[in-house]
Amino acid sequence: MPAQSTFSYVTYIRTSPEKLWSALTNAEHIKQYWFGVQCTSQWTAGSSWKLMYPDGRNTDAGEIVEAVPRRRLVIRWQHQDKPELRAEGESRCTMELESAGPAVKLSITHTIEREPSHFIAAVSRAWPMVISNLKSLLETSSIVLQSPNPRERPFQEGVAMAKITFGNHSSVLVPRQDRDNIRKFFCDVLGGKIMKADPERDFVRLGEDFYIGFLYGDVTDESEFLRSARAIWLEIKSDNVEELSRKIVESGLVRKLDIPDPHLYFQAPGGQCLRLVGIDEDLSFYEGKGEGPNVGKVKEALRRMEHEPQARD
Repeated sequence: MPAQSTFSYVTYIRTSPEKLWSALTNAEHIKQYWFGVQCTSQWTAGSSWKLMYPDGRNTDAGEIVEAVPRRRLVIRWQHQDKPELRAEGESRCTMELESAGPAVKLSITHTIEREPSHFIAAVSRAWPMVISNLKSLLETSSIVLQSPNPRERPFQEGVAMAKITFGNHSSVLVPRQDRDNIRKFFCDVLGGKIMKADPERDFVRLGEDFYIGFLYGDVTDESEFLRSARAIWLEIKSDNVEELSRKIVESGLVRKLDIPDPHLYFQAPGGQCLRLVGIDEDLSFYEGKGEGPNVGKVKEALRRMEHEPQARD
């Protein structure tokens, strides 16, 4: 069986199967919640299906494989705009509707026969925004997101600003003697996968589309890195924080850090400092909302780490 990449999403919408089906197959409805895209299809098995940007450029195209009104819609789907995504070939998107009392359960499964898939990584970011707008439109007659990139701020004080974001590829130089522990932790504990290895490097994929290159060399011990207190805390998200926290600590491979914050902070083999948070956790204080952790206590903890070596748990 070929390797697959899959995105799955389930939500409950306070509406009827008839209204949800209409929203999924009516071009005017689609345009409202899908950020202005134009969708054309006859919505019958064998008919063509196409998505176009508001400016008329093709974004995705395919064919309706199955259409059972108010119950099930299957689309053979291929991206058209970005060459690297188009090159991955056809995918299949299945939408299933099921009555659930005063609501309708909407299940979306998007699959492609390759692993890993940048296309599935892309739709994994896009589908939740689209479906959030769909749900809001049907329940409140308005959408919640006006743009597929709600955090973009292209202009500042009247000056055009370049779009900047952190990418999904990282690399770090680590002590050569830590290679075995790095592999054990990032692969066995966190579930990563070594994509490529040579005598000097390991390339590890975490989740769907985050990659770290570990470059092994004769560098200073990791504790010196920590005591500099200039570490960047990388964030790991999990849908089961309690279970993963236990697994991380009990691995014996990490150094648990005494930070006055409810999250688990730890230093992984190689020296990377990480924080474990929930996938749906509200961390909006990093965006300037709310108080967040006590700054004085955090600074005091960092000062202690600068002068006191910490043993692994």
